[in-house]
Amino acid sequence: MQVGNAPLLQRPVSRADGSVRPASAQQSPAVVSSSSEMPATLAANASAGRQGREQQLTVSELQTRERTVRAAEIAQAALAGKYAGPPVYSYARGPDGQAYAVSGDVPLDVSPIPNDPEATLRKMQVVLPAAMASGEASPQDVRVAAQARAVAAQARAQLAEAKRQESASVVDERQTNE
Repeated sequence: MQVGNAPLLQRPVSRADGSVRPASAQQSPAVVSSSSEMPATLAANASAGRQGREQQLTVSELQTRERTVRAAEIAQAALAGKYAGPPVYSYARGPDGQAYAVSGDVPLDVSPIPNDPEATLRKMQVVLPAAMASGEASPQDVRVAAQARAVAAQARAQLAEAKRQESASVVDERQTNE
């Protein structure tokens, strides 16, 4: 029997009972031709296996990303409390046909509380850390944090102005009483 152009040697096989089976009694393996079909089949199987592994790796990466994104958005919403809206996610479809969250956003309320700069300042002290809570602050997170800082600065200025007016009022009252 030959594989390609090389002869296949057959040897007698020893049995468990000590007897020897002659080479002619052995089952002969199938003849493998030297045509190009076999390498093409092997290459196709190897390629399919590689694609399968790559798809599994992609799905695994998407699953990990989704867990990370969802955990970050839930944490951000929890930090912001009543000043946060529900998380909104962007999805990518994996090779398995499933949709995976690959990014997210939690809307944060950075509006001032009308006529109450102290409450506005307390609110921004909650919103600002929540905006920057993600380990991967997005450009939107940075904009919200900047807006929260600006609103907080405006509230501080209003508080300082109110305090200045109060002090001036006390001074005026003293001068009037003297």
